[in-house]
Amino acid sequence: MKYLITLLIMAAAITASAAEKPKAAADTGKWIDRISVAPVGVIKTEHLDGPSQWGAGFDIGAAVNPFVSIHVANLSFEGPGETTGRAIKDGKKTKGTATTGEDSFGGLLVDETDVQIDAKISRFSNETFSLHLVSGGQYDWNDEDYGINAGLRLELALNKHISASGGYSIRTWLKGQTRVDSLLSAQINVQF
Repeated sequence: MKYLITLLIMAAAITASAAEKPKAAADTGKWIDRISVAPVGVIKTEHLDGPSQWGAGFDIGAAVNPFVSIHVANLSFEGPGETTGRAIKDGKKTKGTATTGEDSFGGLLVDETDVQIDAKISRFSNETFSLHLVSGGQYDWNDEDYGINAGLRLELALNKHISASGGYSIRTWLKGQTRVDSLLSAQINVQF
């Protein structure tokens, strides 16, 4: 099921980016202003100050107007506390690091899916630097858990189509015993 959702999202992004955008989208009645795609690097911290794990993913967004956009991100994580200082090969320590464990990028392709609403709340320096409020929900495919989140994101526009951004969200998981974690993210956005 998860793989089908991921493939459908990617197909929709490819179709939308391949379509020719009219010069005046507002005049045509379309509700999508622009599409964005971004590779994402993240660090998830349990209980806001507990053990951390890093991960990566892909974000697809659709701007409904110049200030509000909707994003779907699929993330894959290393696994909690699974990094060792040295790799062990054939019983001997080697240089570098190794990731061990059941969930160390060897499990599911997508560990979490996040759906976010991103609202630009402030602009500085001729729209080069902007502050965004993000809020939404997430689903953990491994634990079959769901939750809500809220946070801030800073964006630096490098040119008309490319920007770099970083954000911090606090997330509450709701299934079973309620737990809290945080997600620190960095990404390079490409807009069409």
